[in-house]
Amino acid sequence: MINSVDKLWTWSNTELLGVLFAQNGSKLLDDQSFRVGAAAFKQFRSRPGDCRTNITAFPTCKLDYTMEQHEEGDFSPAWRPLPDRDVNSTRCRQDCANDTAWTFTKGKSLPYFGQVKSYMDGAYMFEIGNDPEEAVFIMEHMQEHDWLDGFTEAVVVEINAYNANADLFAVMTLMVEFVVGRGFTPTRNIHVFKLSSYVGTSGQLMIGFQASLDHIIYITFVVLFALSLFREGKKMFHQKRMYFCQPWNCLEFLRLLICVVAIVFFSVKEGLRSSYVSQLKTREGGFLSFRIMAAFSDVFSSILAFLVFVMTLQFLQLLSFNRSIGVLFHTLRKASDKIAAFLAMFSVVFIAFSTTGGLLFGSEANSYMTLLTSARTLLVIMFGDTSFKDMSANHVIIGRIYFVSFVILGVMILSNMFLGILDEQFSTSKNDPSGPGGDSDMGEFMVNKALLFVGIGTRSVRPRAPECEESRGDGEMTEHVQELEEKLDLVLKKINSL
Repeated sequence: MINSVDKLWTWSNTELLGVLFAQNGSKLLDDQSFRVGAAAFKQFRSRPGDCRTNITAFPTCKLDYTMEQHEEGDFSPAWRPLPDRDVNSTRCRQDCANDTAWTFTKGKSLPYFGQVKSYMDGAYMFEIGNDPEEAVFIMEHMQEHDWLDGFTEAVVVEINAYNANADLFAVMTLMVEFVVGRGFTPTRNIHVFKLSSYVGTSGQLMIGFQASLDHIIYITFVVLFALSLFREGKKMFHQKRMYFCQPWNCLEFLRLLICVVAIVFFSVKEGLRSSYVSQLKTREGGFLSFRIMAAFSDVFSSILAFLVFVMTLQFLQLLSFNRSIGVLFHTLRKASDKIAAFLAMFSVVFIAFSTTGGLLFGSEANSYMTLLTSARTLLVIMFGDTSFKDMSANHVIIGRIYFVSFVILGVMILSNMFLGILDEQFSTSKNDPSGPGGDSDMGEFMVNKALLFVGIGTRSVRPRAPECEESRGDGEMTEHVQELEEKLDLVLKKINSL
């Protein structure tokens, strides 16, 4: 466990370098993964304040690190001021020594998010290199010149790896935050993404047929997307505001919107891929941050997942031909007001429990660190996966009261209330003759036609009435006609008399 600066340097010189240079003269991290470029250390520093103290250990105070307020100046080794520096500028002059470990490097990537704070990508950075002896010398040099001191807010170690068997890249970010009063807080993030799709035999075939296959897929997608866009645009033009009153129309509009966003992100992702490949060739073993590419890959995958979710919801429209599903849709539509009122009440209770859990257990348990993680933990508890030890570690009595209260109120009472609303309306919908509509009859008709097509079903024929019943029906019809003629004659006579 890293709980001091000395242990951080010890971990860097032993375990970190042992993994980065596991095999001398090779970039293998293990038996399958390669290290891409050199690993890099980044330090985020806070500015010194104007105050002076009488405490020997803390002769000067420092300002709190924020996105807008942090150290951006250049220094000599051991964080000494530069001997020849313009007073009105914090940038180093051209004749100063160029040492990136003591020179602020402006960031071109995304911010870093720790458990305590968020940090800009701009930092004081140095690369470990690709030679193990050089890496050991660099680490010893930084430790001797106190690269980590009292103004250090966080340190990040960023490593890029590539697995040729799976054709996957990985960006590993190891962060240690120097928190006043709480020691050292570690954070690790691993992002896996694919940079190229052409690997192995299938990849060679894809390269061979890339031109024709890409054109066919592109043209097919453009045609189908244009037809869907034209159809929905025509419906919106005729229906105007009434178009969004139908839930299925809203889903179709959302699907088209997500498709447009996915096309834009795919285009940007391909442009970034080409740029990173060219930069990787020119760096020749230097450090290159893939965090933007990893972030775009994660966002693009999330967009595709959401698109599949919306299309799955659209598939439910076909299930409405089933009578049971039709009754379910009718139940939800009729109980929408009650469900909305219930969700409002449930949201208030759930947010209250999430906030309370974060305030009580957030400082000790990672599952209650933020409001979102606390809400996710409570949802998991509602589904039956309890994590009572996170609550009872340092709060034995309060943790039990909190857990029992949430189980009784959130799981038992509110869940049964929601089921009661659905059960009441479901019984009403089943007995309502105008409930599900005619979709279920259409579904039975489609099933019967499909069975007849494959030769399994039988054609339904209306039973013929017996001949005696037909003759009796004809006789009754004749009597009614004669009676009607007599009444008409009587009416005509009265009119003539008038």
